[in-house]
Amino acid sequence: MKIFKKSLSILLCLAMIMSLFVGIGTLTASAVTSESYAGQGTDADPYVIASLANLKYLSEQSNDFSGKYIRLDADVDVSGSGITTIFNTFNGTFDGNGHTISNISIEKSSANAGFIIQTGGCTIKNLTLSGKVTGSSNNVGGFIGVANSGAKVKLINCVNKINVKGTYAVGGFIGRAQCALVEISDSVNDGNVSATSTSNNSVTGGFIGILGDGSTTSAVCPNVNITGCINNGNVTSPRNDADANIGGFIGQTSDSTSKTVNIKFSQNNGSISASTGVGGASVAGIIGKVHKETVNISYCINLGAITGRTNVGGIIGYNQTQDNSKITVRNCFTYGKLSTSATSGSVKIGAIFGQHHNDQTNRQVCINSFYNSDDIVWNGRTEDTGTWGHTNHGTEKTISSAVEEYYRF
Repeated sequence: MKIFKKSLSILLCLAMIMSLFVGIGTLTASAVTSESYAGQGTDADPYVIASLANLKYLSEQSNDFSGKYIRLDADVDVSGSGITTIFNTFNGTFDGNGHTISNISIEKSSANAGFIIQTGGCTIKNLTLSGKVTGSSNNVGGFIGVANSGAKVKLINCVNKINVKGTYAVGGFIGRAQCALVEISDSVNDGNVSATSTSNNSVTGGFIGILGDGSTTSAVCPNVNITGCINNGNVTSPRNDADANIGGFIGQTSDSTSKTVNIKFSQNNGSISASTGVGGASVAGIIGKVHKETVNISYCINLGAITGRTNVGGIIGYNQTQDNSKITVRNCFTYGKLSTSATSGSVKIGAIFGQHHNDQTNRQVCINSFYNSDDIVWNGRTEDTGTWGHTNHGTEKTISSAVEEYYRF
């Protein structure tokens, strides 16, 4: 009997040990159950996300959190959790509180992809995101896929470490900002941003892919402000034609003549490039192509290498402003190498502007800006094209009607 009891005790102990091993084998993020969070969702008493279980519960909610406040109180690793998107629509305030949500993995076959798929207006601050977001369609961003018309979006003290891929309107922070007010300050993009399509438009930006939806040209749209920001990510496109506009901060502006885009105290360190070819992509350290808006760029630096066939600029690739719009570049500096692989045909490359449309000569002002003339390379040849680059007819032109105060060193 004693032997039986002893044997039974041993078997029970073995069973308990085996159960522990089974538990260890299944205690993955995907096995974590949802757990409701504390708080009332107010500014004084926000919803508190303190664990992966809380975050998973948050991702399962169907409301848009309009007017609600959320605070992240811990670093959260979502690898293996099965969380594909945190918010389908988010219209509240998310305070990362200095924490990181890591190993995000989002893949979508339809339009609009990101940590937040779409927003009608939100504030995100003090948050770092890392991982990857991949979309096989347009409007793909690390933080936000699309900011809808009328939205007011603020991103403050945020870091994007998400590598972002999509076909069109691809951005490190926002894929597409329609007729929306956008303010991004004190934020850094460390993620690589790339367009993947070789057959469709591939507008790509380190911070914002594109401004506008192509149908709001007569609308009165609010401003876009980027202040005190840094792009460290490489921004690339496999295309090199007129529909591939690539910028360290914004790929293309195309919203409305009533909008003003202000970028100041910001720096691009990333490599900005379009694949070599016969096309005319606009590639630049700050904005790839300016289509309609008034643009003010001040106290900005480009240290990244800029590569394309034509429309290659240290600050702006192509200026196509219209009506009463104007571009002002003030107290800026470009040192990164600008290069083109073109061996023949019309080539537009310039240290500040790559190309300006032939009727836009009175709409560019460059004041107290600097460039390194030794770092402009045409297919292995070093050429100093000056600050302005070329007109759209392919001949070099210095714009005497604009204010020109720039310096080589």
